[in-house]
Amino acid sequence: SDGLFFMPWLAGTGTPHPDARARGGWLGLTLQHGKRHMVRSLMEGVAFDLRQALDCIHGIGLPVTEIRLGEGGVRSKLWRQILVDVFGQEGRLMELGDASAIGAALIAGVGVGIFKDFEEACSRTVQLTDHVCHRPDSVTLYDAYYQHYCALYPTLKPWFHQGKA
Repeated sequence: SDGLFFMPWLAGTGTPHPDARARGGWLGLTLQHGKRHMVRSLMEGVAFDLRQALDCIHGIGLPVTEIRLGEGGVRSKLWRQILVDVFGQEGRLMELGDASAIGAALIAGVGVGIFKDFEEACSRTVQLTDHVCHRPDSVTLYDAYYQHYCALYPTLKPWFHQGKA
């Protein structure tokens, strides 16, 4: 998105900086940016925010070998590609409707003994379809942008808290 960043903190931010006062918006907007830049930067900003959560998962030593993509936005080929490029990992599409509801049902199924564990629950209910491969050149570019993105919250935090009760 040509140096345009979107901060998706419209209702505050969570991982790794839980802060209800954080606010979203665009940074780096110029006269050369148009609607397409704003839309793409929005998608990239959400992906960067999700990558921060993924980094926390890696940070506690949990292995993540493949990204599973499901629901709404991943119907877009562009959105799928941005996600796997920002994460730097392969992705697989899941055939399912409401992932949150299905996830809750699987947790309940494990809890009441319908499934012996989460691996069985997922293998018996979640259908995987297409692979989405990350592109090494895009991963390198997004890694650099991600470093800038990670600096946004710490830099803006004093402004978020200035003059607020």
